Amino acid sequence: QIEKLNGKRVIGIGISVPGRVSDTGVIISIPDYPQWNSVQLKSILSESISLPIHIDNDTNALLLSSKWNGIAEASGSVVYLNTDDGMGAGFMINDRVFQGSNNQSCEVGHITIDPNGPLCNCGNRGCLQAYISNDEILGQINAMSNSSVSTIDEAIELYESGDKSVQSAFLRATTYISLAIRNVIMVFDPELIIVQNKLFKHFPDLFNHIENTVFKAKTDRFGLPIRNKLNVLLNRDSHIIEAASASIVLHDFMWSFTI
Repeated sequence: QIEKLNGKRVIGIGISVPGRVSDTGVIISIPDYPQWNSVQLKSILSESISLPIHIDNDTNALLLSSKWNGIAEASGSVVYLNTDDGMGAGFMINDRVFQGSNNQSCEVGHITIDPNGPLCNCGNRGCLQAYISNDEILGQINAMSNSSVSTIDEAIELYESGDKSVQSAFLRATTYISLAIRNVIMVFDPELIIVQNKLFKHFPDLFNHIENTVFKAKTDRFGLPIRNKLNVLLNRDSHIIEAASASIVLHDFMWSFTI
């Protein structure tokens, strides 16, 4: 693929993974794919590719892409929540992605909300992820109705037809997402929260449920504003997703000039 670029300059290769990565490009943990844990991905690729290789978490990449593509350009403290299947989170403080001391920060999806809850792929019980994943939503739908739904796209069709059990399952997952967003606001107090979820693009009423939760976090019990610098946006731009991995390279490349 690089050879097909016909001499165009390539400043690096960006790779996003659904887990956490060390500074040296070693995959620390991917809960859904444990066979990838501890794989020295950058080292392996560097054996056959001479270009700089930049690897990061997939939601961090989406966060950077939102900065490069204008959605979060004016905000210094941003949270990106990818809730398409479970919850991935990326936090930015003063235009820098927050990685944590061990490069394992912002695992919002694996916060325990019920120690006796369902088993999560990470091995713990009651993680937020276990309540909002696609498998959980489909399981809820099949348990409450006579339907046998195997994909989220099938569930979307039933939602559009007015199926009450499907609407209830989606609302339940959205409520958990809303609570997670409220907790993020209380802990982090960001300027901007960007939410990615294809369901919300189909069904604005579900996203309104989240906006109501955020509104309550912005005001006190008397309705007075306590957080003037707080907005929540739904990412409707597919280019943000398409450009995510490239944004890792761009951000690292440009940041190198400021050090």
